[in-house]
Amino acid sequence: MRVVTSTSALVLLACTILSAAQDLDAKARDIVERMSVDQLLGQMTQITIDFVLATQDGGKVVNVGKVHELANQGIGSYLNTPFVAALGDNYGWNVHEWRHAIGQLQDVHIRTTGTPIIYGLDSLHGANYVKGAVLFPHQINVGATFDPELARRMGHYAGRDTKAAGISWIFGPTLEPVRHKGWPRIMETFGEDPTVVADMGKAAIDGIQSQGVAACFKHFIGYSASNSGKDRDPVSLSNHELLNLFMPPFKAAIDAGVMSGMDSFVSLDGIPMAANRKNSIQFLRDDLKFDGVLVSDWEEIYMLEFYHNYAANREDAIYKAMTDSSLDMSMVPHDTSFIGHMKDLYYAGKIPLDRIKTSVTRLVKMKLKLNLFDVPMPGADVVNQVGDWSSRAAAWDIAKESLVLVKNVDNVLPLDKSKKFFFTGPSIDDIGLMCGGWTLTWQGQQGSSMFPNHWRTIKGAMTDVVNDQSRTDMEEGLNTMSLN
Repeated sequence: MRVVTSTSALVLLACTILSAAQDLDAKARDIVERMSVDQLLGQMTQITIDFVLATQDGGKVVNVGKVHELANQGIGSYLNTPFVAALGDNYGWNVHEWRHAIGQLQDVHIRTTGTPIIYGLDSLHGANYVKGAVLFPHQINVGATFDPELARRMGHYAGRDTKAAGISWIFGPTLEPVRHKGWPRIMETFGEDPTVVADMGKAAIDGIQSQGVAACFKHFIGYSASNSGKDRDPVSLSNHELLNLFMPPFKAAIDAGVMSGMDSFVSLDGIPMAANRKNSIQFLRDDLKFDGVLVSDWEEIYMLEFYHNYAANREDAIYKAMTDSSLDMSMVPHDTSFIGHMKDLYYAGKIPLDRIKTSVTRLVKMKLKLNLFDVPMPGADVVNQVGDWSSRAAAWDIAKESLVLVKNVDNVLPLDKSKKFFFTGPSIDDIGLMCGGWTLTWQGQQGSSMFPNHWRTIKGAMTDVVNDQSRTDMEEGLNTMSLN
């Protein structure tokens, strides 16, 4: 009798979940059917926040007039930090400044179109663009812990603190296994083992999405395997390598219910991912059954023309992307030209309305899942938790558990404080370089002036440990930043 009752409960639960999913599909389709062609194309367009910002009193503020211009074109999404570099002593928005800006965007767009925007942010090691949030170690450290629970905790706090800023979409985690040791974005990955990357990625996604924030796997697929090791260079992979080394983390993410994914800049076996039917449609949609939102990377569709030489012009690039990929949103990101080109292609009969509606339905469905139509600026309940001790403890646990002793020549560790010590390296007295990229700004920061006074450099910490400056000698050595 208990078995029958348990089975009946499971069947009822499955039916309830299926019914809720069908209701969501129906709501999304209803919203999409009431949109004009112009509004549909606007929803597929993502613009950098720089487009609507003005500099005022040494900071960045929203130009509401510019927002009205974009709202009248039905723009569906914004992204990015407001600061590409520091403005004097100002380098970012705190949670209250973020909420004020997001509130302005949502207010104009909802009053104009009736549809909320969705804002995307690269919260890759904590909410690294929210001033006052805890900065976590990078994903490579998380991978070195071999502990999915720590990955889940990082995702949890990144999601919470990003939501506190009024933002409900995180462009992470990164799910490429490292293949080329010269690739410059290794710190963004969980490491080289596909199983570890899959386990860590799934846990991070669970943590992010437990906060009512959409995670986004990236970059599909093969991004880390460039033949030269240089970022964005061409990739050559056999089907065996693709399916056995690169696909498992993405499959794990999709099985975990990830809401969105991001495409890859690279050309894979001679075909750029933005127009790669085999991988973007056959593998991702048909085989892996991914039904979430797929967004391009920065300027990726237009790169078919100016980087890959795969398209004759911008319009041809969009045509190829819409025909041979399953991309739903173009991270344009500097202007609204995508809308005009799409409109020309649609009225020329080159892109069918069904293709457009399919993408916009996915986008609207994600907004419905995130409850943005009812609460366009989430996170009011967690604003005061940003930077709390629980998030600091999680970051500290990852840092401790990620330490790997590779060598201990002559048993130099543990340190004998009676000896003299020499420390060297460009990051020895530089908090910005210690934190790496995606810290305050995209490329990170050099120097320590923009970080809280209580943060300590390696030099400061080691001096405290030895407790005798006469026995410590330090030299920065080669300044790697001067080589850029």
